[in-house]
Amino acid sequence: MTQRSEEQQAGSGGLANGPRTRGTGIGPALAAGPTLAAARSIVAPLDPVAYVYASLGITTEADERDLRSRGSVKNLLRQGASEKAATAIAARIAAAPPTPAILAAFAATDGTMLYEQILADAELPDESGCQSPPPVTRLLAWEQDHPPYLLVVTDRTGADITAAAGAGQPEQTWTVVGPDDEIERKQGPGGWSQPAYQHRVEDSWRHNASRVAEEVATRAAAVGAQVLVLSGDVRAVQLLSERLPNDHGLLVHHITGSRAADGSQATRPRRVEQALREAAEAQTARLLNALHDNLGPGGLAVEDVKDTLDALACGRVATLLVRPFSADSRVAWFGAGPTDVYPDHDAAALSGAPVRSGRLIDVAVRSALLSGAHVRVIPQSTPAEPVGGIGALCRYAAP
Repeated sequence: MTQRSEEQQAGSGGLANGPRTRGTGIGPALAAGPTLAAARSIVAPLDPVAYVYASLGITTEADERDLRSRGSVKNLLRQGASEKAATAIAARIAAAPPTPAILAAFAATDGTMLYEQILADAELPDESGCQSPPPVTRLLAWEQDHPPYLLVVTDRTGADITAAAGAGQPEQTWTVVGPDDEIERKQGPGGWSQPAYQHRVEDSWRHNASRVAEEVATRAAAVGAQVLVLSGDVRAVQLLSERLPNDHGLLVHHITGSRAADGSQATRPRRVEQALREAAEAQTARLLNALHDNLGPGGLAVEDVKDTLDALACGRVATLLVRPFSADSRVAWFGAGPTDVYPDHDAAALSGAPVRSGRLIDVAVRSALLSGAHVRVIPQSTPAEPVGGIGALCRYAAP
């Protein structure tokens, strides 16, 4: 497994408590969800984009769902959306399955759906509108709390491996059987007291752990895993951990439970979900620590509105860190290109190209996504957020 981050020179900041980190680098900041091409398609248009974050509920009443769809059309039209865009989004709301989730959907003026995703178990208030750039921080925040991961439940004979590419994508599970089967059979008088037999058994455990480690490396690379959740027999977990490749971008978290039918299977999904949340918090903390460690003249980090927009305008940003809040009335200006970002109208006018104004955070996120940078959304009440709620880790220092 290889490290996938672009900020390996920026330092690290693992948490004292929580998931254990293999290595000291910084993992990828965009957890999962849309590919870069899909994320670009959401924010790229200069024309306003219609969007909704709509609760799907659990109702099965067709009349109620139809009423909600028609209400969405009226609300989007009031906010300036085209009829085609509003109708396209309403159709997605009507077609979505009733489930405790949020539908995030984005439509262009001509009615083309730019992106849609069901955010399972998300707790977000409904929101809709029509603007450029459209707000995608809610989508990205949900996705970073659902990173690509591997769950490995191991014992001394092998392991069950579950892999998911993140952001609610389907899981796949494989069973790995180790090459050695001399595990706990007693042979001859003395049983476990025979040193030679104990040595053979320990060798079998090691061989089986090596086989599991090979499969873990393969499956983790296939899904781009950012989190490895380990569970099972204590000795088997220890042997496996010793044989895993040192991946700087992989967070390792331990949970209780085993492969045996001991009742742990029923609560395992909840424990995995908690492990992923803690891993996401650890990723954010590491990025914030790297930000503060690299501020200053000649450093690879910036914070506050002016310096961050300057870095975006130069194409220097590797990871943008933002902390959105609903009462933020700040604006910035932008043009068609990824680096066409301006702090005020006078600076934008000097470009001589078509420009628009938009909410500051949305303009910054658009620039980052279009320039190939990662985006990390900082939850409220997170310690040590950047000045002004915006900062960046950079690819290179300012000249």
